[in-house]
Amino acid sequence: MRLSNAQLVPDKITRLMNPRDRAAFGILIPEERRRKVEATAENELQKLCEQELFRHEIEFLHLSPRAREKKGWPDLTFVLSGMPMAVELKTVTGRLSPDQERVLSRMQANGWQTYVVRSFDVFKSLLEVQHA
Repeated sequence: MRLSNAQLVPDKITRLMNPRDRAAFGILIPEERRRKVEATAENELQKLCEQELFRHEIEFLHLSPRAREKKGWPDLTFVLSGMPMAVELKTVTGRLSPDQERVLSRMQANGWQTYVVRSFDVFKSLLEVQHA
């Protein structure tokens, strides 16, 4: 295995670097690496959940991250057995942003079933329970 120059710079040094300089060298500090891994994990969870909705022939909406007009909107919204559902997908360590908390709270106050889902198994069981 060959290491890049970025992998040879100790974390205690990279933390002192200007973020633009770190980016130019392709260096991530531990927090940035963790966020990158979590984003990948959340994207994979998103794909699995969407496939499951397709499999059950459930229409859903997933707004693009560029859809800034609905900041805080849940990752998946759909109707299941006549009940509007809002699902925010998070990794095990992921946290809701204040905008996400506000939107989910308002949706719940208006009759939506709202969920924060952290695993595919939980999502599948949510569909099974609500679909029964």
